[in-house]
Amino acid sequence: MDTKHWLSLGIILSCLLIVGVTTSFAYFTANITKENENKTKVEAGAIGSIKYDGELTFNETNIYPGMQNIQTFTIEKGSQEGTGTYEIDLASTLPEVFGSDIEITLYKTTTPETDNVTRKEGSLTQTAEGFIKEDEIIINGSPEIVYGPETLTNNSEIILEQADFDTSTLAKTTYYLVYNYKNNGDQNAQQGQTFSGKVTVKLIAEKKPSIVDQIISQLDTTGKCPTVNDDGTVVVNGVEATDGYVCSAPDDYGTSYYFRGTVENNWVKFANSYWRIIRINGDKTIRMIYAGDATVIDSLANKEEVLKNGYNDGDTDYTQIGTSAFNSSDMDNAYVGYMYGNRDGIVEGDMEVTSSHSATETIYYAQEYTYNAETDLFTLKDPVALLGTEVTEDNVGWYTMNNGSSTYSRSYVYKVTSVTPSDGSSLASIKSHNVAYGTTSKEKARENINDSTIKEAIDSWYETHIKDTEYETYIADSLF
Repeated sequence: MDTKHWLSLGIILSCLLIVGVTTSFAYFTANITKENENKTKVEAGAIGSIKYDGELTFNETNIYPGMQNIQTFTIEKGSQEGTGTYEIDLASTLPEVFGSDIEITLYKTTTPETDNVTRKEGSLTQTAEGFIKEDEIIINGSPEIVYGPETLTNNSEIILEQADFDTSTLAKTTYYLVYNYKNNGDQNAQQGQTFSGKVTVKLIAEKKPSIVDQIISQLDTTGKCPTVNDDGTVVVNGVEATDGYVCSAPDDYGTSYYFRGTVENNWVKFANSYWRIIRINGDKTIRMIYAGDATVIDSLANKEEVLKNGYNDGDTDYTQIGTSAFNSSDMDNAYVGYMYGNRDGIVEGDMEVTSSHSATETIYYAQEYTYNAETDLFTLKDPVALLGTEVTEDNVGWYTMNNGSSTYSRSYVYKVTSVTPSDGSSLASIKSHNVAYGTTSKEKARENINDSTIKEAIDSWYETHIKDTEYETYIADSLF
């Protein structure tokens, strides 16, 4: 199994675990038509978590070169909460005889009081080439151009705008679709012709607030949460034994959020198991801890009681996937790692071990030892049997198994560092260091080559319940 998925008994799960972004191709189309010259029918409606209002079609007749006009519509937050993307499209119909004479531009603003687009209608003038209009489009302030100016052609299918939105921050947006019938001289062939267009707003991707957003929204602001100082120290205001709430703290990925106190709303059912959410990490992945086999829990007559008590009904602890030693190897600091490097030499530890040697007890000591790499066993070389009264400071630097057999072997040996001799009535006190075959540096110990015993146990569960299933795609790769 890939090592980066597992760092503790809990599983780190992507927020996609719970949050499925539902793509919706629902759309609204306002069928607004010109009832007569300079009169536009206005419609309003809503879709998903946004709503619209305004003029979304045009159908120009009795047109003259130089004519300009504006269709104005708005998009804003609806009655529902959500995030997503909306798209504004334009479909047009006009005879090819117009060539490139029709031009469109789309503006938008969230401050229409100061930034807007208006039209000043001009006079109709007859020239040698025919009648022309002298309309004027006035740009007030700084509305944003989101499309154009571009030529409008027959049966154009144009995406004018794709905008991400979050209803918690979405401001009412006013759009101005400006079209300009340019005066290019001899345009007699266009006399009596009409052109039209229809704006469609599609909600192409919308999602409701994610479970992450919902949890973060519960962040306590009353001062009950611990405070994390700039130097990493934490100030805890007191033990929380009554309430449950969400607190925040910085991590390597940003701001993380965690549950504190008596929490009852952090249960998740995933991969046919129950879990409890521990933390929202700074990258918005969700950290959870295993809380029981769902098949077993759901079959219990006292399921609600078991759930309430953390899946422990007094007789069975349902929160375990099994039992295991952390590591079956010892005598090297590498073995405290979830993974560790390969051993590469004889190492003397610095932790002092004290043993007692009675006056009548025979223990073997030697000035040297042998090590068998194949069996990983140490044996004393030319051992000497000594009673407790015979061990002196002269034996400092010698080796012993603290054993009464001259042929005894094991995976480590003791090196004597100090001796307090026996006076015949007291015990000799022997202090020593462990000597074993292990990792010779911190860097070697930290090489993630070998799995600890507990990692093997967890990996086995993972491979049975998660790996190569539909659930595996939800596991995050972040390291914490």
